[in-house]
Amino acid sequence: MMMRVHWPLLGVLRGMGVTLRNFFRRAVTVRYPEERSALPERFRGRLWLNLKTCLGCTLCSQVCPNGALQMVRREKTEQIETAQKRDHLLFPQVDIAMCTYCGWCSDICPAGAIRHSPAFELARCDREHFIYTPEMLAQSEEELTAQARGGEG
Repeated sequence: MMMRVHWPLLGVLRGMGVTLRNFFRRAVTVRYPEERSALPERFRGRLWLNLKTCLGCTLCSQVCPNGALQMVRREKTEQIETAQKRDHLLFPQVDIAMCTYCGWCSDICPAGAIRHSPAFELARCDREHFIYTPEMLAQSEEELTAQARGGEG
């Protein structure tokens, strides 16, 4: 049986060879958040809801694989202007921390009222801030951040 001799220096030289081969290649990373990469065309970020076109059909909550979407009742307000003749309307409320961004809710919506936005910077400090009410889903992430900063000071 033939024994193989291990040379410690040989492994180091192979590693340095890989380093030298890739040393002059263009970097594949960016200096986030100063630099931003372009998002893919079909990127799925935070959910966005159009309150005016939502039918309250509950299909989005039924198809959600892990129950991140729940239907809640809302009164008609200035923000919720709808052609429906009911006083109490059902809208989806989303727990973003549980959402897997699968896209099933936006695929099944007959009115196209719920869809994924390109927003992906959703860091929060408290668990309760991950629950997005229908009114919050109708706003952009920038608007929500501005409201939160205005309420702190």
